Amino acid sequence: MRAVDQIAIVALTMLVFHPSALGRSSFEGSVSQQLKGTTLTLRRPYEGNELKFDAMGRVVGDISIGPWTTCSQVRVNRVRVSSATLRIEGRRVNLFFDPIGKRFRDVASVQKNEPAAAMFHVRKGEGLPGDPVRIEVSLPKVEVSLDKLMATLHLVFLEPHESPAATAAPYWQRFFAQQEGRAFTSSETEGIEVYEARSGNGILMPHATYSPDPEYSEDARRAGFHGSLTLSLVVDTDGKPRDIQIATPAGLGLDEKSVGAAKAWTFEPGQKNGKAVNVRINIEMTFSLY
Repeated sequence: MRAVDQIAIVALTMLVFHPSALGRSSFEGSVSQQLKGTTLTLRRPYEGNELKFDAMGRVVGDISIGPWTTCSQVRVNRVRVSSATLRIEGRRVNLFFDPIGKRFRDVASVQKNEPAAAMFHVRKGEGLPGDPVRIEVSLPKVEVSLDKLMATLHLVFLEPHESPAATAAPYWQRFFAQQEGRAFTSSETEGIEVYEARSGNGILMPHATYSPDPEYSEDARRAGFHGSLTLSLVVDTDGKPRDIQIATPAGLGLDEKSVGAAKAWTFEPGQKNGKAVNVRINIEMTFSLY
């Protein structure tokens, strides 16, 4: 089962009635009925409370890419449609990884009496809703129909059959591949011999010589979240980290902070028979608020 199976990612399906028979209010009402209360996944996790896209699905303006777990999904509260634009008002979905259910969850779904509430220190364990966000999508300069509108939305948001991996950075790819039962091969280690970190295989393990701690993400701090995550990486023969991948995530932007910190780590490389070799290791990072 995918780690995100329980997240209600909307199926943007084609409606079956003819748009010429609809007035504008009926048209808008039909679109709203399809989208309101659903969760949409952006094709790229853009930051900001105001996002605009052209009719080709390209973002308008200089917008930064944010963490996948806090910037990829939007819960739809309201939909407005005109002849030129579709406007969506909603909130960001802040995802954390629930180690009990082994899946991503919306922080706002956490109830104070459930086990996951112990991971939060605010509102006595109740989750905080994400920030408000408004998204405006320009529609094609032709007669707007429901199928054309939905086709334009597919340029901005994922379709139901698409993996969340399509929206995520390279260091998420191994995690999603494992969750979905797919094989994964990294281009960073393709063609080189990599030893696994385990006892009894004659490998002298790498040791960190410089290991700065990651920063707390603002979203995790605001939610009062504490937890841990595991990174998988290869220490090469020069003692540098390569192919950093998220093995077990935490969410709320902490994964990106951890990957950023791990890139600066240095190691005494692993050895086999007195010779430096490439070794894959796991690193656990823990986040706590005091």
